[in-house]
Order: sequence, then C-alpha cells, then structure tokens
Amino acid sequence: MPSFQDHSILQIPCGHPGCLQFFKTERGRKTHLCSAHPVLTPFPAPWIPSPPTVRTPTPPIPHFPGPAISDPLAETQPCDEHGEFLKNGAPPPVQVNNPQSWFPYDSQLQFETAEFLYTKCQISAPKIDALLDLWTSSLYPYGAWPPFVNHHQLYRTIDSMKLGDSIKWQCLSASYMGNVPAIDPPEWMSQKYDI
Repeated sequence: MPSFQDHSILQIPCGHPGCLQFFKTERGRKTHLCSAHPVLTPFPAPWIPSPPTVRTPTPPIPHFPGPAISDPLAETQPCDEHGEFLKNGAPPPVQVNNPQSWFPYDSQLQFETAEFLYTKCQISAPKIDALLDLWTSSLYPYGAWPPFVNHHQLYRTIDSMKLGDSIKWQCLSASYMGNVPAIDPPEWMSQKYDI
C-alpha cells in the first residue's frame, strides 16, 4: 500500500546551529530565522573624505565643419493610439484592453491557477493549501514561490477583481420539482437552496 505524506506536519528544519525548530512552510522558517536568529552586521565606518586628487584637464573635442546629423528619436513627441500628439508633459493614455495585463493577478500563471482551482475544480480551502504546500516544496530548491501562498491570498485576489458597474450579482433559489414519496420523503426534497 502506498504511503501518503501528511502536509500539515512540520517538515522543514530551522537550519540554524543548535535550533531544533521545524516548520510547515519555507515562509514560516524564514520568519523564524529573521526573528529568532537575526544576522547582525556592524555599523559601517564613518566616511572620511579622501585628499583631493589633481586632475589634468582633457583637451577639447575638435569641431569638424559639415552638416549636423540629428537623431530622429530625440525630436519625437508622444501621441495617442490615433496618432494625435499629446500636450507637453501629459502622461500616455491608459490601455484599457492591454493583452499583457493580468491585473489584479501578477501573471497569466496566477490567473490560470485561480481559474482552475476556484472555477473548474472548486476544491476546498484546506485542499488548496495542501496543493500549494506541495508546489512550494517543489520550488524550494530553486528559490521560487507558487502563484499563491495559501487559499486566503487566492480568495483576496479573486475578490479584488473589478467586474464593472453593469454586472449585477444575482441570487437564484432552487428546489426539487420531481415526485416526492408520500411516506418519509428525504429532507432535501422539500428544501429551497440559494445559489
């Protein structure tokens, strides 16, 4: 029978000489290291100005007569998407439908992970945390992090999405509409459920 590893136990050692603490996540270990075993560095020595150095003057660059060559990029002026010049000092227009922007997500991977876990799989928060702990463990040797640290961060990111004023939240009530047994029907057949 295969053995399964429990990801809720403390598995990551502190690593500091003499410390016997273990942690569930690398983030917990780093927090512990910073608070329990801080690395103290001495203050830098005060700055003492060095004696002035004698510099020899550089000869001037000779000017050669002839036509001046101008840089075409130095004479450009910013414009909008229609080619109209912007006023001096005006910021560039905001791109509403920028395909490179995944806001409020940090990347396409973070968006697709949220969509997969929340919409397609619809798994529970503890299972999301277990998956993200596994993902963190696999990335630990590379010093990288998964798209989300835990389900709280996932839910906060999803909740921060702006859907616009035209989309209204709707609630739907559903109930069983089939034949109900006359004797001792199950409770769910007579209940209403809000979706």
